[in-house]
Order: sequence, then structure tokens, then C-alpha cells
Amino acid sequence: MTKLFKSQFKSLEIFGALSFLMVLIVQLYLRPAYGNQKDALTFFFGIAPNLFGGIGISISNFIYRNKTSDLKTKILTSGASAIGFLGIWEAIQFAGGRTFDIWDITASVAGASIDMLALWLSTRKMNNFTDLKIQVL
Repeated sequence: MTKLFKSQFKSLEIFGALSFLMVLIVQLYLRPAYGNQKDALTFFFGIAPNLFGGIGISISNFIYRNKTSDLKTKILTSGASAIGFLGIWEAIQFAGGRTFDIWDITASVAGASIDMLALWLSTRKMNNFTDLKIQVL
């Protein structure tokens, strides 16, 4: 039997997977059921995929893609790549004739910032990346 979460960052992997799951839940279930009203909840459902996507992409980049040894650089590049990817996604949607929404960009930045802050708070007492033990967020 293979393990679902194999790296040393099990807490982060689970949190990232939950972030991506929330993107799907909001887009497939919550928006269609509750997205027709004009209230704060509808607004949140509009930006939630970008918020959760920013968190999930940043976590994924922190764990799997970024091989820098400097922890600050690793955290910053993970967040910047999430913001860049979701910004490009908004541009692709705009070029395809869909709505461009500045609140989606803001939510992407907020999601990546939340993740960068959580990573920094979890790792600030560690000396280097090899000593990193992620706390449950």
C-alpha cells in the first residue's frame, strides 16, 4: 500500500490538499447553490477559489518545486509564483472574453500572503531548512 502523503511536510501537504479541495467545493457546489444573491457570502464565493488557490499553489511550490536552501527565499518565491500563476490565469480568462476581476487578483495575493505568513511563523525558530519541522497550522 502506498502512502498518500510521503514527504516530511505531512501537515502542509494535508493543508494544501484541503485548499485545493475547497476550490472545487466552492466552484462546483457552493457557487451554484448560493451564488445568485447580492450579499457578502456571494462575494466571498466569487473570490474564494483564488484565495484557496493562492494558499494551495504556494504550499505546493514550497514543498515540491523550490529547491533553494535559503528559507526566506524559498517562502518568498513560493508566494510570488502563486501570485504570478493566478495573475496569468486571470489574464488568460480576460483574453478569452471572460470577466477580469481585480478582487480575484486581490484574493490571490491574500491567499499567497496568508501562506507565506503561516510558513514564516512555523519556521522562524528553525536554524535552517534541514531542521524544519512544520507545526500544525
